[in-house]
Amino acid sequence: MKVSAMSAAGRPACGICRMPAALAATVFAGALFTSLPAAAAPITIYSDDFTHAAGDLNGNTVQASSGTDGGTLNATWSSVATLFNYSGAGVLNSTTNGVYDYAVLPFTPVAGKVYTLTAVVDPTNSTSSSTLLAVGFANSTATSNSTFTGRNPWVGYNPRGTGAAYSSGTTSFDTFGTAGSSSEPITVTLTLDTQNAAWATTYTVAGATISDTATFTYATNPTIAAVYLGNVNTSGTFDNFALTVVPEPSALVLLGAGALALGGPRRKRARSA
Repeated sequence: MKVSAMSAAGRPACGICRMPAALAATVFAGALFTSLPAAAAPITIYSDDFTHAAGDLNGNTVQASSGTDGGTLNATWSSVATLFNYSGAGVLNSTTNGVYDYAVLPFTPVAGKVYTLTAVVDPTNSTSSSTLLAVGFANSTATSNSTFTGRNPWVGYNPRGTGAAYSSGTTSFDTFGTAGSSSEPITVTLTLDTQNAAWATTYTVAGATISDTATFTYATNPTIAAVYLGNVNTSGTFDNFALTVVPEPSALVLLGAGALALGGPRRKRARSA
C-alpha cells in the first residue's frame, strides 16, 4: 500500500509547501493572473437614456450615478426651465430661447484617469451654420451664457450635417462633415485623458456618412466643473448620455507582479550556486 507523505505534525504535506520558494512564488502568481478578468469594464459615473414621463428635465435626478471618480451620487440635472424636456418617448427634446443653453451635471475630473463622455444628438434641419447641438465639459454649472466661454472641451454638431471639435471656447481643433448632408442622429464621444501632466482629449463623431477623430493635448489643463448637453439657437433631441471612467489596475495584479519579481532573483541565485 502506498502511503502519502506526512508532515511533522502528522498531516499530509502540502505540495506547494515542499517547492523551492522561487517556484512556489511563480505558481502562486500564475494562478492569480489566471483567475483575474482580462479587462475590467468601465465604471459608469452618469448615464441617462431619458426614459421618463413627459416634462421638464430641470431638477430631476440623473437616471444612474456612482458618486465616484469626480461625479456626484444622485446628482440632479440643472437646465433653463422648459428648454430641455423629456419627450415621454425615450429622448430629450431641446429648444432654444436665442442664446446658448445647457443641461448640466456636476463633475470634477481626477488626475490619473481616462474619462469618456458620449451622447446621441439629432439637431433639427436648418440652413444656418451658427446653430448646433453640443456635448462637452464646462468650467461651471451655469445653464445659460451669451458666449462659448468656459466650454472646454466640447463637440458641436450643426443641423446641416457639419460640426467641429473644440479644445476650449471658440477654439476649433478639427472639423467634420459635409454641408447639406442629412442630419441623422449621430453619436458624439469625447475622451478626456488625465493620466499625464498634460491632459489630452480625443473627439469622435460617427454616424451615417460622417466620421472623424482628433486628439488635442493641452499646454494648460482646462478647469472642469461640469458635463453638459448644449443647445445653440436650434432644436433637436439628445439620447443615450453617459460619462464613464476606465478603472485603475487591480491591486491583485500588482500583487501577482510582485510575486513574480520575488521569484526571479531567487531562481537566478539558485542557478549560480
